[in-house]
Amino acid sequence: MTTASAILTDYSQYIAMGFSMSVILSFTLWAIMKLWRFVVDIIKLSTPYR
Repeated sequence: MTTASAILTDYSQYIAMGFSMSVILSFTLWAIMKLWRFVVDIIKLSTPYR
């Protein structure tokens, strides 16, 4: 009984850790894409249109 509950606790901790890691990773990718769009817009504005 105690081993099953301990395994369940470890499993839930692992799931929570993986979920938080995926959230952090997706947020980082979103921020990088936003920053990339921002930099591309600045480059387009700074270069004169030919």
